[in-house]
Amino acid sequence: MSEKSSSEVQQPKLTGPLSPEEIAKVTVLADDFWSTYSNHVRMAASSTEFRMFVGEHYPDPKGDLRVVEKFSIAFSPIQAKAILGILSETIQKYEHVFGKISGVQELVDKAKAAQALPAESGTN
Repeated sequence: MSEKSSSEVQQPKLTGPLSPEEIAKVTVLADDFWSTYSNHVRMAASSTEFRMFVGEHYPDPKGDLRVVEKFSIAFSPIQAKAILGILSETIQKYEHVFGKISGVQELVDKAKAAQALPAESGTN
């Protein structure tokens, strides 16, 4: 049985955002796909990329905060902005079902203090 060349395989038409059904048709998990838990995210940005450092924080035996960063993911600026939109929409749906997420500003303030981030400039 002969394999089809990539030009013979029917590709979805990309005319806009894909529906969940369309995504399911084209999504394949890699053989080495993995998932992890995270309660810590640190962000960095340059003129060409946004980088998210993902890990866990927990108290050590002395009670001091310990952070272990497990991996980082780099995004182009346009992809980072798209992720922001997708995440915002997903959070709205979550809060509609489960109720408002509280304690967010306290976490943001702690993260800014820990990273010594500049105050928001109000620009997008």
